Order: sequence, then C-alpha cells, then structure tokens
Amino acid sequence: NALAEEMGVKFEFINTAWEGIIPSLLTGQVDMIMSSMTITEKRKKQVNFSDPYFNAGQIIAVKEGNDSIKSKEDLVGKTVGSQIGTTGALLVSQMEGVTGKEYNTIGDAFRDLKSGRIDAVVNDLLVSKECIEEIGGGVVLVGEPLSDEFYGIAVRKDDTELLDQLNQAIKAVKENGKYDEIYNKWVNK
Repeated sequence: NALAEEMGVKFEFINTAWEGIIPSLLTGQVDMIMSSMTITEKRKKQVNFSDPYFNAGQIIAVKEGNDSIKSKEDLVGKTVGSQIGTTGALLVSQMEGVTGKEYNTIGDAFRDLKSGRIDAVVNDLLVSKECIEEIGGGVVLVGEPLSDEFYGIAVRKDDTELLDQLNQAIKAVKENGKYDEIYNKWVNK
C-alpha cells in the first residue's frame, strides 16, 4: 500500500496459488507479483525483479518443546516440511540425510509441524513468523537464518516502465522513513 500511494495508484491484491503465480503474470492476469518472492537466477529467466525490498533468509521452525533441533545439522534423519516451488523446498532437497515433504501451502506445513506429523519446517523468516501467529503458536524458530534471500517484485520482461516506477517507489519509501515504520510494525513486533 505504501508503494501504491507513492506511485499514485491503487493496487488490487489477488490471492493466487503459488504454482500459478508466475504463469498468471506471464499471461497478463496480474501486473506484478508481490508475494514474498525471492529473487533467484532461475526466476530471472522468466521475469524481471524490482530492487530488493526485504532480506528474508530461510529459518528452521520446530514444535515448541523440541530441544533436539537447533541447527541445520540436527535435521539429519528428520522429516522437514516446505512449500512446493520455494527456495525453502530447494534448500531442503539439497540437505543430505533429510526427508523433505512439500506442501501446497506453507500454512499446511506449519499445521503438520504443530500436530507432530513432521519434525521441522524450513521457510522464509518473516512468513514463518506470520504462520506461527496464524496457527496460534506451539511452534518456535530456532538457530540462525540458513541463507540471505532477497524479496523483489516480479514484472513481465517487457514491462520496463512499471519496473522503473516500482524501483522509484521502493527508494522513496525507504528514504522517507515509511519502510522503517512498516518494518518495525510487522517484523520487529
């Protein structure tokens, strides 16, 4: 909303299944993707990204009271959930001795974690905090982030004017203090 205000437009938010998010952009159903999307080289082949607006490294979540998992090394022999098609799923798939279980939504993974059907979840830090709130607690984040991952806003390759407007708005929101205000409200709560 802060970016829309800076750009002098109104965004319409459309909830889209993750696996259909890039196709919805490429077919013109939406104008941009602003959904905790990590900037990756693979995704850059299909879309252009704005300047990064958030660093959200992957973090491990475990059921509250589980003291046996404190780091990546402790995941060996465990079943670890992630969301299909995300950088968390990629990271889990690269872990030796870890059984990955992919979910359509990350909320489903967190619910399975809370109920004890899996041992841990690997997911973006901020989204993980939100999921823990949504399921009513019972899950905690452990260890240090496993990666540095930057979120960007994806646009179609030929939509350079929109990309320029977004980058200008991101810069303005950071410079005028609005970004820090939003960050403190939602991340440092």
